[in-house]
Amino acid sequence: MKTTPGPWHTAELEKGEYGIFHTGPLAYVGYAGYGTNNSKANAYLIAAAPDLLEACKLAYKGLCKEAEDNGACISNAGADAQKALVEAISKATGGEK
Repeated sequence: MKTTPGPWHTAELEKGEYGIFHTGPLAYVGYAGYGTNNSKANAYLIAAAPDLLEACKLAYKGLCKEAEDNGACISNAGADAQKALVEAISKATGGEK
């Protein structure tokens, strides 16, 4: 699955409403009118997605030898971190490595 490459950035469109952009608009985040208005924080988190995915991939490579080839871990150290990274990368890429 191919994604729009980073960097992405945010801009406030109207009070409490934010857009996520690359060379054009990618997404819109607004307040639904109930609960806490987290739209600004959510917009920044979404805009950081390409950078976070790349950081996860680099961290995974650091924990596991030949991770892209066969996923073989060097040791059991960091097994929880490895599992969390694999799950996050899988979620972000639709299950692709």
